Amino acid sequence: YLARRKPPLTREQFLARWRQHARLAMSFMARQNWENVTAYIHFDPVRASGIAGASDDYDAIGWIRFKDVEARKRHIQFAEARAVLEADEDEFFSARVNTTGMVVSETVLREGPSSGVTKFCFLKRKSELSLAEFDDHWKNEHAPLLLKAAPTMQRYVQNHPLSPEKGNAWGMGCD
Repeated sequence: YLARRKPPLTREQFLARWRQHARLAMSFMARQNWENVTAYIHFDPVRASGIAGASDDYDAIGWIRFKDVEARKRHIQFAEARAVLEADEDEFFSARVNTTGMVVSETVLREGPSSGVTKFCFLKRKSELSLAEFDDHWKNEHAPLLLKAAPTMQRYVQNHPLSPEKGNAWGMGCD
């Protein structure tokens, strides 16, 4: 999910408050013996000034890895946790995380260490392409060109969205 702070919080205040939120979220994950979630990671963006195509629109990225789709469904059915976490989000996020995220399947196209700096690109397909056509082109035509042009890139992963849980689109507005 993409995280944006509520005004008048500074970015630093937001990140400190987000860490508190993470501890709260992880306490609920621990109560479930981490049976559904295998990782919960915070990415603090490097400010985008001077980076072509980069945006300062969001303050952070949250990444939750579930064991599988069924684990995701079990996770979001923990009503007590959801109520507490959503109330907490309302205090400092500009929007709840369930409206600024998407559930994806991960496709690793170059395996390598996942440490260091991570670049996230959020893509929107051309209107004349179906999602299936976009996914096929991105994986089978674009990715080989990128991997050839960037031989020192340690790791390359594409995340393809699963069907939205509600409505016909994810809250992020990207593909």
